[in-house]
Amino acid sequence: MVISTNQEYQASNHISVSKETDWLDIIHGSDLLVTKPGYSTFAEATQFNKPILYSPREEYPEEKVLIDGLKSYPAKLAFSSDTKGVSAWRKLLDQIPKAGARKAAFRNQNSQVAATIMQSFWELRRVNGNLMSVFDIGSNNLNYLMQDVVHNKTLHVAHYNTRLASNMNAKALSLLKSKVNMLLKMQGDGIQTNFISTALARERQQFSTFESWLESRHHAKVKVLSQNQEARLAFLAATNSLDSDKELLVIDIGGLSTEFIWGLGKDKWQGIPYGLLSLKEAAYQEILPKVVESLPDIPDLKDKELVLVGLTGAFFAKVVYKQKQAHPWLLHGKAITQANLQELGIALENKDSSSWLPYLQRPEDEDILYVSHAFLRLILDKYQASRFLVSYYGISYGFFYQKTMHKQRWRR
Repeated sequence: MVISTNQEYQASNHISVSKETDWLDIIHGSDLLVTKPGYSTFAEATQFNKPILYSPREEYPEEKVLIDGLKSYPAKLAFSSDTKGVSAWRKLLDQIPKAGARKAAFRNQNSQVAATIMQSFWELRRVNGNLMSVFDIGSNNLNYLMQDVVHNKTLHVAHYNTRLASNMNAKALSLLKSKVNMLLKMQGDGIQTNFISTALARERQQFSTFESWLESRHHAKVKVLSQNQEARLAFLAATNSLDSDKELLVIDIGGLSTEFIWGLGKDKWQGIPYGLLSLKEAAYQEILPKVVESLPDIPDLKDKELVLVGLTGAFFAKVVYKQKQAHPWLLHGKAITQANLQELGIALENKDSSSWLPYLQRPEDEDILYVSHAFLRLILDKYQASRFLVSYYGISYGFFYQKTMHKQRWRR
């Protein structure tokens, strides 16, 4: 079977595709690549250890650099574009060396290249000593924040789905370690680096495996936050990143617990032992009455704005606003209204997946969408509110602010 962009030739063993096709997948599944020299083509073929049959072009002398890059790659062969006839092509194909074991030099190193570029950027800016990063290892996600302390500016944010609370096995921990390694390479040395964790570290004994690895490999420790500390950081993040004339009731829905915070005092918050993962695992429809009973009574509620802090709100807003490609931080400050929840509820009841599936990060997040929708409606009903505001910036932001608040006032 031959796959190409040629639209003219018709044959039973030829598939014609457009130039906009995802060639990475095609190259990954192919047995041989026949091509003109090209940087991305060579890079994709070599990282998948695919044989390359290439035709040099004299009128493009710059291709010599690309061809020189293949010197130590065994599975390649140059051929003339004038090659014609079945016997000539069979003879040519028989000459192509086998790939053999993949060499380390040709493995995908995009993350290392990106890390080198970013490290050079920090050095050119000469800001390394003024940067702070926070790794927030949650029950469902790893959240990363890099902040310029002097200019009080966010330089980089990232988040990765881990679902550690529901499946903390060797594979999941290995994924977490790889993401941490990648981010540490990207940020380089000379940066104040902090690791924090919440209910996951408090309630899952297996988390100690990651803590031991982090200490031995990177000489770093995880600061395990109490629920009280977690609540305080969520409140600091929301109140110092949102523009609102009202007092805030900040709601931090995690994987294993949820915190309601309406101030910084020790008596200004209350946590409940229900999060999106624990609700899903417990068949949430059956325990909703208990969840309703656990929701705290909040004083002077009518003058407060409800805020969803962290990824839960951004995740839900992405569906409500039907944003396929939107980065979650672009949804910061958006409102999720009672009307939005009612409209989505009808779609969920009618199983109209076109209303939500294209906007989920992963199709398997459907179950979390059902749970979060039910939970958010309960909260709005309990507090007779009409909407939530979304604060993408969560406890990693609050942690940064708490560590630097003695140096400067928060400005965004």
